[in-house]
Amino acid sequence: MRLAQTILTFVSAAVQFPAPTDNTQTIHLVTAEPLRSNAHVCSVGIASVVNDASGVGVVCELAAGPAITVPLDRFSYQPSTSGNNVDPTVFYAQGTAGEKIKVSYFST
Repeated sequence: MRLAQTILTFVSAAVQFPAPTDNTQTIHLVTAEPLRSNAHVCSVGIASVVNDASGVGVVCELAAGPAITVPLDRFSYQPSTSGNNVDPTVFYAQGTAGEKIKVSYFST
């Protein structure tokens, strides 16, 4: 199992999860969590995801970073059937400009 991570910085529009840098990777799990320094809620979803409480395009809403002793919210997607691959580029995140989200890919 290999792990690849990237930090995405929010801008005014939804930010697409990047394609893996190694095209030979078979991705089996995608996770995302806000950085603890974030002060606002962020959302993970499809291309139309918005962060305005309307819920449009939202798959998961992630709370702002809590106290250091409390676990961060996490979005996680893994196909229910083993052997299926995940295309991370179908996911987008939206949050307050300047805040960040950590995206992780687990592959073989």
